[in-house]
Amino acid sequence: MRPADRRPHVILGSIIVTTLIHNVTELQDMSSDLAGDYELANDIDCTGFVWTPIHGTFTGSLDGKTYLITNLSKTTSLVTDNMGLMFEVNDGNIQNIHLVNCTAHFYNLATGQKFVGGICGENDGTIIACYTTGSISTAKNGINGGVCGINYGTISRCYSSANVGGGGATVGRVSTVGGLVGCNLGTINNCYARGHITTSNGLRNYAGGLVGQNGPGTGTISHSYSTGAVTDGVLLPLGTIMGFTAWDLIPSGANCFWDTITSGLSGSAGLETGKTTAEMKTLTTFTSAGWDFTTIWAISPSYNDGYPNLEGIGWLPTVTTGAATGITDSDAVLNGQLVDDGGLPCQVQFEWGYDTSYGNTTPLVSAGIGPFSAPLAGLTRYTIYHYRAVAINAHGTSYGADVEFDTLIGPPTVETDAASNLLMTSANLNGTLSDDGGDIACQARFNYGTTTALGTTTPWQPVLIRQAFSESLTFLIPGTIYYFRAESQNSVGSGNGSILSIQTAGLPNRAYSISRRKL
Repeated sequence: MRPADRRPHVILGSIIVTTLIHNVTELQDMSSDLAGDYELANDIDCTGFVWTPIHGTFTGSLDGKTYLITNLSKTTSLVTDNMGLMFEVNDGNIQNIHLVNCTAHFYNLATGQKFVGGICGENDGTIIACYTTGSISTAKNGINGGVCGINYGTISRCYSSANVGGGGATVGRVSTVGGLVGCNLGTINNCYARGHITTSNGLRNYAGGLVGQNGPGTGTISHSYSTGAVTDGVLLPLGTIMGFTAWDLIPSGANCFWDTITSGLSGSAGLETGKTTAEMKTLTTFTSAGWDFTTIWAISPSYNDGYPNLEGIGWLPTVTTGAATGITDSDAVLNGQLVDDGGLPCQVQFEWGYDTSYGNTTPLVSAGIGPFSAPLAGLTRYTIYHYRAVAINAHGTSYGADVEFDTLIGPPTVETDAASNLLMTSANLNGTLSDDGGDIACQARFNYGTTTALGTTTPWQPVLIRQAFSESLTFLIPGTIYYFRAESQNSVGSGNGSILSIQTAGLPNRAYSISRRKL
């Protein structure tokens, strides 16, 4: 294992030593110093690593610097641990952590109450400018949220698109599930959740689009929204599902909203307001409630599927490759669809070539959510081409599937070559088939005559690409200028070479010859 990379810096006269984290092993080793200050030095892929949540009460700081932590996964039946990137944040500070495709699942729980979230099971500190995607769930007794299971501290400018699930509760327990937080006893502001919220078994289940339970005692939610579907497999009287908050013991959220269409629910337990999808994508819905669209929020049809997005916080874009159109023997139009821009400005292009190594790209252009295309020209006739759509934002690059198309057969091209064996009454006309247009059933001939209108043709003859061909002309008139050109045709069209000319040799001057002998 590499030695710790420690970087000192000065804050208000104090020397703070920050440890840089380069890989998943170093990330796991944060458990050895829960009061340390850490920064990610690069993206970290956790694929194949058996993750153990950073155990204990974290009182230090972790700054992700907007790098990605991908494929963090933990599935267990143990009843002693909270679940997440961290066990518990206690007076610590977490910021700019972008947790992509995380998986946290507890199963076969019998009695213990478990706190499960993407960032941490329990937060008593501050979580700022973080997001999670993936899947969070428990079998029973779960307090589950996309970012945090239970929150006593502050969560600000965060979002989650993780799917969050819960499995009911045993006697004396509850199961609360929220898109962002399972149970909030602290402060949530300027956040949103877009994941699918599900519960099963029904007993004492509380599921909300943003928060499962708010309170008792404390708990405030402001300037936040949710859009995810909220469903329950077996809803019993001791539980409820709501669009935004399912169980609000301290009514909050007067300036918060949820999408009544996408959630499938028209009610919520707090003071938040349900809006249609169209209203949720309208700026005045939020500005009239005092939301800050100068420094915190932004809204555009091109980003986050048209819903408000947090300035500077995003995720990888999603792009698909469509079928090519306008295909000819030398041209085509490549098509793609930007499904999700990742909440950030996005650029798109296509990679293309003769195989899946591609080797060529179209120009990068800015794009919003929706279709995009790029024309190709100068392609080879009757050839298979591969291509895929590409989308790029500040978080990285995403690719659509590989798609192929065939250019069509085109008309042939032919060259008229110089004539040979020129005599008084005969000559050989020559040509070359430059391109058969992709059709091997190609033939060629010559047109000739005493004017550029030509008018006389030779018989067709089969010819292959890059093959020279010729025709002998006889019974020509001595001393005459003839014009000629090569012509070719295949199943879709024809092509002509340039017009050249020859002049046959003239007859000898007999009068002059006789007079010389007479002399």
